[in-house]
Amino acid sequence: METIVNFLLQGLLNDLLQRCNRLKDEVENIKSVPEEISDYRVGTTKYLDEIVVQIEEIQKDPDIGLDDLAKNFLHKYKRLAERIHEMEWGPILAVSRYSERDRLPTLLCQEITEEINYPWAPPICVALSSQHYWTNPKINIIMLPVIEPFHLLGLSDLYHELAHIVLFRKKLITLFYPKIDDYYAQEHERAEKENKPSKYSEIIINASKMWKRYWALEFAADMIAAYLVGPAFGWSNIRLCINLSNDIFASDPEEHHTHPADDTRNEAICLMLEKIGIEREKILEVQKVWNQFVSLEGQSKPQDYDLYFPHSLLANLKDFVYEQCKKIELLSYKAQHSSSSNFKIAILLNKAWDQFNESPSSFSEWESKQIYQLKNHLNLS
Repeated sequence: METIVNFLLQGLLNDLLQRCNRLKDEVENIKSVPEEISDYRVGTTKYLDEIVVQIEEIQKDPDIGLDDLAKNFLHKYKRLAERIHEMEWGPILAVSRYSERDRLPTLLCQEITEEINYPWAPPICVALSSQHYWTNPKINIIMLPVIEPFHLLGLSDLYHELAHIVLFRKKLITLFYPKIDDYYAQEHERAEKENKPSKYSEIIINASKMWKRYWALEFAADMIAAYLVGPAFGWSNIRLCINLSNDIFASDPEEHHTHPADDTRNEAICLMLEKIGIEREKILEVQKVWNQFVSLEGQSKPQDYDLYFPHSLLANLKDFVYEQCKKIELLSYKAQHSSSSNFKIAILLNKAWDQFNESPSSFSEWESKQIYQLKNHLNLS
């Protein structure tokens, strides 16, 4: 244990400090960055400075050589190493290689945050993802596929990633835990009264855990996206599922489905579209195409599916998310229509799907013109 504490851990801390300072040099040596990420660059340097201070404090701690505390110091080192790793593949990579390909989604995201009354600094966007869209809320970055900034049909997913940042900053999902607990407590009580088999209780326990660990978060992000960008997100979700989904009704926690079943995600989106007052005909169009997709896939709900994804709990989450969006003063898609601005990203993305559904053969030409106008609007042409 002494060897680990006195030699390996101190050596690793020195290595980590060197890496952190090297990353600072990498950021500071960038000669110029566009105005829209200058604050992000400054914030990145400050964040690295904070990590340097924390590393040096651990190195100077007189207790670092004590065997009994070795585990605690190793734990502190690992957390700092994780933060450095996050910075390395996140903000450092983004700022150091920031290009025109990244400027479009970053400026687009800034425009979106203004339109929806987003209360924080907008994230930086990097077109370098191999896993569709994803975000790391802690470091305020959104990753998207390489050519995605030049196409309109999938850009509604930016709203989903912004939703993840909202949920992270406000810690909203934990506020919904009591509803999850109440629902499954009632189900457990009902199972005992009806003398259900033991497997039923196991499903209740697993479903409750998955809702609290993963599913409520993803449902809420979908609902916030639908709240902000309207039917376009419903269409974008269908496109994503057709492209990537292999199991529409996947729900078994033992198979590590950290995302909820696609069929219920579509239901969640449509529930929020109805809540914000989208015309019934438009919602039915989304549901009709989704049902056709499900039919073509030839899949059906597995046994106990409705216990994993009960409609009543989903409806409660929809009401909860809607009220939280109102409290944060995020502007819904319907509310954005009433703005005096002549140009709205959400309206453009919905027009794109209307155009695509009406005339797929001519969509590419129409889309190219819209991208050109969008670049002009963002002063990128």
